[in-house]
Amino acid sequence: MTSQCTLSAAHHNAQIKAKYFTSVAQYYRALADSAAGKHGDALVRFTVAETAAKEANRSASSFSGVFVTQMSPSLPADAGSAILDLTKAHLALCTDKKNEAQRENDLIYNAVLPAAEALPQIDKATVATPVTIQEVYATPEVQKVIGPDMFVRLIPLSVHESASVYSEEKAKLVRAEVEKADNAEAEVKSALESLGVKQGLVRFKAIAEGGVGGEEEVPLEVRRWREDIAVMEEREGVERLMAQLTKLKDAVKSELDGISRELETESRECEAMRVKYEHLWTQEPSGSLTKSSRQELKSHLGSLDAAAQSDQQVVALWDSVKGEIRLLLSPQVEEVFRASTDGPDAGSESLLDLDVTNDTQNEEERTQIAQLVDEIEERLGRLNKIAHERNQVLKDLKEKVSNLDPLALMRVVFTNNRFKRTMYRTSCS
Repeated sequence: MTSQCTLSAAHHNAQIKAKYFTSVAQYYRALADSAAGKHGDALVRFTVAETAAKEANRSASSFSGVFVTQMSPSLPADAGSAILDLTKAHLALCTDKKNEAQRENDLIYNAVLPAAEALPQIDKATVATPVTIQEVYATPEVQKVIGPDMFVRLIPLSVHESASVYSEEKAKLVRAEVEKADNAEAEVKSALESLGVKQGLVRFKAIAEGGVGGEEEVPLEVRRWREDIAVMEEREGVERLMAQLTKLKDAVKSELDGISRELETESRECEAMRVKYEHLWTQEPSGSLTKSSRQELKSHLGSLDAAAQSDQQVVALWDSVKGEIRLLLSPQVEEVFRASTDGPDAGSESLLDLDVTNDTQNEEERTQIAQLVDEIEERLGRLNKIAHERNQVLKDLKEKVSNLDPLALMRVVFTNNRFKRTMYRTSCS
């Protein structure tokens, strides 16, 4: 409701101003026509101005009577009375001028009065003619007068948009190169770990130096198995877990059997009471009341049997590997591993299978291992050097990209172009 009142007040105020300004325009154009000797046109315009002034005053009177500040908070409190006084004073002025022009035309000029619609339109008046600064000052002095150009550092929006696109392309380039470097580093690391180069290098270096024999070293993977199994066995052994499982299974079986017996006992007692008391025994048959319980009991017994079969498979699996697990955890694992490597089926000759215990070939094979170790270390060093150089190149790329400001570059280009255009205009003038 408040918004509607505000809108109505604003509309009414706009109508009053439209009539008032129309009257003012016609009044001053009438003064100009009178001064130019167009007394007929002046009289008609004074009449039109008076008519518009009357309408404006009439509307202002109604507006002033109902105006309150709440109708339009943007207007001052005395807006109604002020516009009424303004239109009233202007109406009096128009009436006086119209009466004066009427008397002069009747007594002196006797000019023909044209129709109001035939009067020419009021054109815009040119109140001033612009004068360029070059007409006042010489070209070399213009810069001294106006001072430095305040818009010299202003860059168009299109340049900003191009700079944004350029910055995004720089970021894409950096991200792509960093991703390639990370992928290469991950591939190298994965390959070295899968081959066990670092762990094997320590062992073979010790062999080359005569510290250990190749057959005395248990593989790192086997040692990890042993450590993991030892931790799990210490925390909660398999035998102990299986014993707990058997105990829980027996308890559940006993509980379900007890429930089954209680259901059968209750059913027999119900039927015995029904035979004993005949029609006086009104309880429903126990079988219908405990049907759902019997079905759930059957389902649980079936699940228990399936779990027992699965447990048997687990027990069989444990029995098949129990001996190997115990052997792996025993102190004799080193001896067992040496015996396996000394057998006739130890495998084909390789770096891992070089026999360094043979006195006749001991020195020669250790020398061969040392050469291989040196070659591996040299290649690992080359890989590390490549990784270092790659990281340095990425660092330099990031620094150069971050230090390159496209807006500064475009600002220099834009300033140079403006300077060239200014010099060209100066030379032409």
